[in-house]
Amino acid sequence: MRDEKDSWWRFDSLIRFGWPQGEARLVKRWTTKAGYEACVLDMAGSHLCGYVKLPLSHPLAGQDYYDLQEKYDFGVHGGLTWGDKRLPQRDEDDSWWYGFDCIHEGDKCFVNPSGKEWSQDMVMEECERLAEQFKELENG
Repeated sequence: MRDEKDSWWRFDSLIRFGWPQGEARLVKRWTTKAGYEACVLDMAGSHLCGYVKLPLSHPLAGQDYYDLQEKYDFGVHGGLTWGDKRLPQRDEDDSWWYGFDCIHEGDKCFVNPSGKEWSQDMVMEECERLAEQFKELENG
């Protein structure tokens, strides 16, 4: 289990480095080939994040994303970095969302404007990969 203080420290450090305090903007929402809903959010113009929505009946729904990443080592950019009933700055709670961000070392973002830029299509491909892994685990 991760240390909650550690995750808050990382968020605080982003603010100190000039994290843009804006809204997360919905870029794209669709149903994946595996049958799960997914979306791409633009995080205040800094970077994109991808999310896959699991029904509450899914065996992984409600589990801590950090623990799941350690157990299953999901093949998605940077691993899972989000797990909650709601998306960031969104009001949905009939399911469980897991996601990843594109703000890792070498990624283009507000503190690294010359890094690798993750396009909407690239993030959508990662969501499709994540959804397929969730479907495999759902089917046993």
